[in-house]
Amino acid sequence: MTPKDIQRHNIICLGDTHDLKTIRGLLENENMNDFVLIHVGDSGTGFKHQAKEQSILDDLQKYCQDHDGYVLITQGNHDYPFAYQKHSWQNMKYDRIEYIENYSRKIINGKNFLFAGGATSIDRTARIPNKEWWPDEVFKLPENLEDLEECDVLVTHSSGITQFPDGGFAKIRGWLNRDTTLEKELVEERKQIQTLVDKVKPKLLHVWGHFHDSNVIYIDGAVHRCLDINEMWGIMHILNR
Repeated sequence: MTPKDIQRHNIICLGDTHDLKTIRGLLENENMNDFVLIHVGDSGTGFKHQAKEQSILDDLQKYCQDHDGYVLITQGNHDYPFAYQKHSWQNMKYDRIEYIENYSRKIINGKNFLFAGGATSIDRTARIPNKEWWPDEVFKLPENLEDLEECDVLVTHSSGITQFPDGGFAKIRGWLNRDTTLEKELVEERKQIQTLVDKVKPKLLHVWGHFHDSNVIYIDGAVHRCLDINEMWGIMHILNR
C-alpha cells in the first residue's frame, strides 16, 4: 500500500484504459519518473485470469520501483469491485500499486485527495453478470455523507448531473432501448455524484473519465475535467496554485 503522504515531482491523471497493460506502456512512452499516476477508473481489472493479471501488475510494479513512482487506481464500472477492498490480493501484494477503496483520502504533495469510484455500465445487457459486469460496480454515496469534509481534489469515475456531459442521452439511445431501467438509474447516479461534489466542494480539481471524451469547465475557481480514453494529464500546475 502507498504511504499516507506522497511527494513527487509529477502528478498525472489517466483516463479509461480498459486494459491494465496499457498503463505501463503509457508511462514508458512518456519516460515518466518520480511520479504518482492517478487512474480515474475502467482499468480493465478482473477481465483476465488471475495469473495473467498478476504478471501484468508485476511488470507495472517493477516499472514503478525502477522509476520511483506510484499508481493509484480508482474503481470504474468495467472493473472487478472486490479489487478495491483493503484486503484484495492486489492490495496485499503490491506496495507501488494501490486499488483505492472508495471514500479513501490521500495526501499527495500536501493536497487532500478524495477518491469515490464506481458507475453503471450502459452496455450491461450485452455482458455476462459477475464476469464482464458486476451489479456492485455502481456509485454509492457513503453512509456518513454528512460527516465528509471538503477536499482539494475529488477523483470520481462518472460526473455530477450539472457537469459534462450535459447533452442528454442521444448517443446511447440504443442501449437505453434494450435496458428499460437504465436511463432512470443513470440520472439518479449522476444526481448522487452531484450531491457528493456539492458536499465536499473540491477547491482545486474534480477529475473523472467514463464518457470517452475530453472536456473542461471552471466553477468557482476549481477545474472540472473529463478525461478521454488513454488521456494522460499532468496536474502539477493546478496543485501548485
